[in-house]
Amino acid sequence: MSRDPGIVERWILALSGFGLKRSRTALALYATALVLAATGAARVGFNASVDVFFDPDTHSWIRGKEVTRQFAAEEQVVVALHGSDMFTPETLALIGRLTERFEDLDHVDDVISLTTVNDIRGDDNAFHVEALVGEDALSDAAALREIRERALANPLFAKNVISADGRTAGILVDVEEIPGSDGSERQTLVAAMLAILDEEVPAGVSAHVSGNGAIEFYYSHYMQGDLERFLPLALVLMVAVLLVAFRQARLVAFPMIVIGVALVFSLAFMRVVGLKINNATVIVPPIILAVALAGAVHYVAKAVRNGSGPRTAHLLGVARRLFAPCLLASLT
Repeated sequence: MSRDPGIVERWILALSGFGLKRSRTALALYATALVLAATGAARVGFNASVDVFFDPDTHSWIRGKEVTRQFAAEEQVVVALHGSDMFTPETLALIGRLTERFEDLDHVDDVISLTTVNDIRGDDNAFHVEALVGEDALSDAAALREIRERALANPLFAKNVISADGRTAGILVDVEEIPGSDGSERQTLVAAMLAILDEEVPAGVSAHVSGNGAIEFYYSHYMQGDLERFLPLALVLMVAVLLVAFRQARLVAFPMIVIGVALVFSLAFMRVVGLKINNATVIVPPIILAVALAGAVHYVAKAVRNGSGPRTAHLLGVARRLFAPCLLASLT
């Protein structure tokens, strides 16, 4: 006794029948839809924010944000410069230039470095507040030695903007809070800082960047790099496996077309609903490849078997028999 197909199944079968009976028209329509979907898929963004791992409605998250606002706590991007000596005229001039250029970047609230901190000293009569590195200090060897001694002796500077041995200097970049941000602004900021470091830092001095903004930047960089390397490699391996299994190019072409179309339309759907690839959804493209391959291979394996009756009826019969199991496999 035959089973009565449901609404979704009838729609799928009707679409398949249209493609088999009106192949040229169907190919033109499918190609148009695919081009539109590919345009949307190409615009899917990346969100490398680690906030995706946390529920914004939980008590601890809400309290954490309240503490941040109440105490004006800011995110920082930390740049560490390492060399033989951070108190040479050339290195202090480099720190000054980097500080000024970082201050001009968007979303930067403040920059703290050896060239911006004030040294507070007191005597019997008063407190004296003056810049640690004065305007004329770079040309005075005795002044540089005094600056080094004062910086390393001050617990506010030592291990904050200068290491205990004077060979590593820190530049602390305070990033203003951006409500509702997905991390893209911080990534843009870090990218601009890295470009400045590439321009300014000479040989003999190494630069290192850290902080939440830098972590998110590198997360995004690694995610895109992994996808760019893994997806082509996965497709090549799939083609090789299908060639071994079916030994015919046309039977390999059908599953690969299905895989490509499924991937493009899935990414286009993410674009339409406003989703981005993040640390959690980065696994979606590989899963789509695996699921689409399994369904397509099942269909091809059944379709190549001899069936009774006309070819179109045979292919529609295969689609009808495999609809339910392939749908359940895809959903689970």
